[in-house]
Amino acid sequence: MLAFHGFGQVGKDFEAFENTLGQQFTIYSFDLFHHGQTTYDGKPITKEELKEWIESFLKGKEVSQFSLIAFSLGGRIAFTLMELFEDRVEYAFLLAPDGMKINLAYRFVANTQLGAWVYKALANNPGLFFGPLKLFKASGIIKDKLYQFFINQMRTSKKRLMVYEVWVTFREIIPNLKNVQRIVNEKKVNFHLILGEKDLVIRVAFSKKLMRCIKDKNVLHVINSGHYMFTPEIGIYISKLVK
Repeated sequence: MLAFHGFGQVGKDFEAFENTLGQQFTIYSFDLFHHGQTTYDGKPITKEELKEWIESFLKGKEVSQFSLIAFSLGGRIAFTLMELFEDRVEYAFLLAPDGMKINLAYRFVANTQLGAWVYKALANNPGLFFGPLKLFKASGIIKDKLYQFFINQMRTSKKRLMVYEVWVTFREIIPNLKNVQRIVNEKKVNFHLILGEKDLVIRVAFSKKLMRCIKDKNVLHVINSGHYMFTPEIGIYISKLVK
């Protein structure tokens, strides 16, 4: 099983599933670029490059069929790998995945020079970001947990720079949801979309576009969780989905 994750403890997140999924799969956990000990120049990677890297890894491990598990930003990688390796993926467990809905702010910052300038201005003058954020929290526009998530991701200049670098690096890794729907409907992949009913980052409502044309609505699992899903209980839940 290939495991991908976004912002988190990095390298340790999937250890929570070791006692459950580790009995059913051999898990290879990948740090995305700009996470853990990885270094990268920030040049946007393409789907073709992603395919080459994964193909090389699979060949080295002598793996033909494989499964995917991904969280948050890693979900965008997993959706894309479903498209690139649709005849080789057995299971795909996507936990609060990014990629179901790409917001305009992301496209503006990651794809335009003006967006990059605006973001860097905010990054260098964090008061311009945190001031309105505190106001939104005080007025109830955003809830405390979402506020804390933003604060944690943007607290230091290093973190703010990493967010920008990640956005640019993965800007071309945008899944084609029509392809994903086709793959799921043709049952080429045993697919499970797992969302937290209390998640304020990747909301259940974000899945509407994807789920609209998926015939089997049972692939969507809404569980008693917030955004963070690396707990032994969720590992047990996922293990029960393996036939």
